[in-house]
Amino acid sequence: MERLPTRLELTKRNIQVADISCPLCASGDETAAHLFTACCFAAEVWAKVSRWCKVPYLVAFSFKDIIQAHLHCGLKGKEQLMYQGIVIITCWLIWKARNELVFSGKPPKAEDVFCSIKSVSYLWFKYRSKCIDISWDRWCNFA
Repeated sequence: MERLPTRLELTKRNIQVADISCPLCASGDETAAHLFTACCFAAEVWAKVSRWCKVPYLVAFSFKDIIQAHLHCGLKGKEQLMYQGIVIITCWLIWKARNELVFSGKPPKAEDVFCSIKSVSYLWFKYRSKCIDISWDRWCNFA
């Protein structure tokens, strides 16, 4: 719905932004679609998530494609539910890494973001999900 305050969206709302390029890769205008699908930093993170979850590499052309990725990943039942949560957490942590770069000048590392994805998603599922009881070792091997 274009509500994420990316640099391009901010300019559309008459907020002055010095540069509308993606702060993570500088290879395109910062839109939600670019940030989560076309940005080379995000692509590196998605590749790590895909290998970890043992699903095909996520090819997405829009943010909607990302949100619906769990429907086309080949997983069923609890694993599909887990992957859906991991995708949402991945988006949040990519956005968080972007904000740390923009507001604190801290350049993100894809490996650090990926490690955060594993730990945050494990804690979320372990303590918030009623249908998934899983150990850290099993989680690291994606169920």
